[in-house]
Amino acid sequence: MKQKIPIIEVKQPIGTFYISSISSRLLLKVVKVPYRMINWNENWQKSITSQIDELSSFCKISDSVLPSSVIISVSNGAVTIKNGHIEFDDSLPIGEVLDGNKRLIGLKNSMNEDDFQLPVVFMLGLTSEEKAYLYSLINSKQSNADERIIYKLFDQSDKRSPQKTAHILARAMNSSTSSPFYNKLKMIGDGKDTTSLSQGIFAQGVTSLYSMYPSIDKDKLCNDEDIDETDGTVLRRYFVDCKDDIIFKILLNCFTAIEEVFKNENDNTEDSPIYKTSVFGVIIKALPKIIEKGYTYNNLSQDYFYKYFKKVSEYCKDKGRNFTMECLKTNAKSQNDLMKKLLSPLNTFTYHQ
Repeated sequence: MKQKIPIIEVKQPIGTFYISSISSRLLLKVVKVPYRMINWNENWQKSITSQIDELSSFCKISDSVLPSSVIISVSNGAVTIKNGHIEFDDSLPIGEVLDGNKRLIGLKNSMNEDDFQLPVVFMLGLTSEEKAYLYSLINSKQSNADERIIYKLFDQSDKRSPQKTAHILARAMNSSTSSPFYNKLKMIGDGKDTTSLSQGIFAQGVTSLYSMYPSIDKDKLCNDEDIDETDGTVLRRYFVDCKDDIIFKILLNCFTAIEEVFKNENDNTEDSPIYKTSVFGVIIKALPKIIEKGYTYNNLSQDYFYKYFKKVSEYCKDKGRNFTMECLKTNAKSQNDLMKKLLSPLNTFTYHQ
């Protein structure tokens, strides 16, 4: 059956999420409730079991109350956000419980699901790495949980991986005041604007610059095996050598340079094309060849990238076009054209400091 439930949009630094009230029976029907424990020793397990039993008994009394929100990580494409409502098919799972597992298990065991409407927070489009990170934010302070254990709860190793590195880079780009992405990469999308760049999309793009097969790399690193020193990706050497700070600096140099070129063409930097998912994707695809060109000069400084993208801008002007306006076009043909323009100076560009 199609469900349509009113929601309230909430915007915070981490991104946009939604608050609603939903019957516990319906919630238990459409979400997975993983039984997570942040410690596996016998005493802790007994404690968790005891807490669930207490919650179950509590839910049976006449004046019981569960005022804290259950946080749901909604799967991609499982819901539609429209006109102040969340819509979904209740015959299909829409996501999993990120926080509030014990409450829901206790409530289910009480057999009193029909007596409770529950406050719910819906968070859309989280990756496994982001779920682990959010869970650690919510629980590490109040439970003194080891972050390594928290990552294991979400099938994430505490060891290094291409995906984890990418999310660390994304958060660094979002939190660094020197970054053009400062406070612009949101972890949680709003389910409506598919053009704005999220931390997840940023991380996915960045991963492609240093890992051709991130899942294979992740498995090897989790098993303490060596990964291939070369795999055809342009920043591989730095990832293999654990020089994530250099990867960050190269990306910072590149996107700061693009932003500077953009500023020279426009008065308003709030609508910079690099914040658009489609434009970011094209830039990421063009970057390997641009970085390889920089390697020939042993230079990947901001100055190198600025002079390169300045040539791109000049090429567009020679064709009677504006580089920024070209970036803001979104159809497939325009993106192919943008790729050609980004690579247009490749054969003729000469870098001089």
